[in-house]
Order: sequence, then structure tokens, then C-alpha cells
Amino acid sequence: DQTIVKGSSVTMTLTASLEEDTAREGSMRIKSNDSTTVELIVPLMATPIGWDDPTDTGAGAGEDTGSAGEDTGEPAN
Repeated sequence: DQTIVKGSSVTMTLTASLEEDTAREGSMRIKSNDSTTVELIVPLMATPIGWDDPTDTGAGAGEDTGSAGEDTGEPAN
């Protein structure tokens, strides 16, 4: 439990102890007395250090596949 007053901040470190060599998902719930936003759910994912995702195909977000901006020799419209 942590109470944060308006205008202040708190730094937290979250640590996960994983029993299996696999990613785990969870969430952190932040409750507020604000009448418009009473609760905030923050999704979390933990992976073991050095974990190699066996389902990763290597074509994920942010990876350059070489197709964007490729020069075809045709003039731009």
C-alpha cells in the first residue's frame, strides 16, 4: 500500500520470480479517490533474464523487413 498526494510521485521496482522458462502476464491495480478515474489497471509482462521467445518469428514491430521505402525505380506520385 502506498499513498501518493497530489503533485508528488513514487518510484517502484517490480520483481517477478518465475518458476518456469516462460513469459507470464499480470496486472497492477491503482485505486484513486478521483471521481472520474477511480481505478487504473496497468498490464504487466515478465520474462526470465536471457529468455528466448520460441514463438517469436523475428518480424515483430520495429523490425526492419526492407519493404518500407523500397526504391522501385518508378517516379513518386
